Amino acid sequence: MSFLGPDAPAVAGPVARLALLAWFDFVGDPRWYWTGFGPLRTSDGQIWEGTAGLATISGLSVPIGTAAQQVSFGLSGVDPRVIALARQQSARVKGRDCSVYLQLFNEDWSLRGPVRHVWSGLLDVMTYKMEAGGTYSVDLTAENLWAGRRKPPHGYYTDADQQARFPGDLGCQYVASLPGKTINWPG
Repeated sequence: MSFLGPDAPAVAGPVARLALLAWFDFVGDPRWYWTGFGPLRTSDGQIWEGTAGLATISGLSVPIGTAAQQVSFGLSGVDPRVIALARQQSARVKGRDCSVYLQLFNEDWSLRGPVRHVWSGLLDVMTYKMEAGGTYSVDLTAENLWAGRRKPPHGYYTDADQQARFPGDLGCQYVASLPGKTINWPG
């Protein structure tokens, strides 16, 4: 069965009515955007903001090989809340979840089926600039969930890393002195 299931014929013809939707889990202010005009209420009851927010999504592709995928989002005409997020990105944006969805429509632009999850990732860098007329645009990058796969799952076995995670824990205090050391047991 295909990703679209029984709705596959809806995109097989010369005209495919669909939209991309994006969810950003900003700290204290999660946002839902879609690439159409005005608000969109999907079958799950979620309301997505129209193109006043999400302008472009680039980098979505089927990952091939071992490269971690990076996706870029372009937000234009954003409100002051999003600019405040961009200014405080390290505390409220970096490392937060995001997802991209697909919504199909019938010929009369009514909803056709539920939203379909396409991609998930972690937000990375958010930059902004002022455009003509005093409006702002924001560029936001995200990496797929596999981007940190080279990192150890629970950190490094060093005293500094252990102290950062559990202040006062001395379990890794002597790890650095152990390589090449002979330990007599029982001592």
